[in-house]
Amino acid sequence: MVFWLLLAIGLLFTLTGLRRRIWWFLVIAFVLSLPISFFAYVDYGVLMLLPILQVAMAVGLRWSLGVASWIGLVLTAVMVWFVGIASTFVLHWPATMYMVALLGLAAGLVSLIWRQPPWQAERPG
Repeated sequence: MVFWLLLAIGLLFTLTGLRRRIWWFLVIAFVLSLPISFFAYVDYGVLMLLPILQVAMAVGLRWSLGVASWIGLVLTAVMVWFVGIASTFVLHWPATMYMVALLGLAAGLVSLIWRQPPWQAERPG
């Protein structure tokens, strides 16, 4: 029951963060949604996609990306989810492949350190 409550509060933080364009709201939503995604691994494998998407949206807001970059971030998040979670069921890979999802989450959280993408020139102001 507590996990579902955390998930609901996390979704509220997600919607508020996207509406007000506050990237750290999405980081809070990620932290709140993460416990249920670990415990729902077998029964609700799709819930593992939620924290990965929240990190991708937080990076998109932090870096002030355009539409094409947003699509790239979301597709990357879906690919991390597929390789790390869905492929263990669909392709009958060993269950140790879930580490790919954790590496994707870690890369997304580390990329929140930078104010902008490393390949983009410094913005004035």
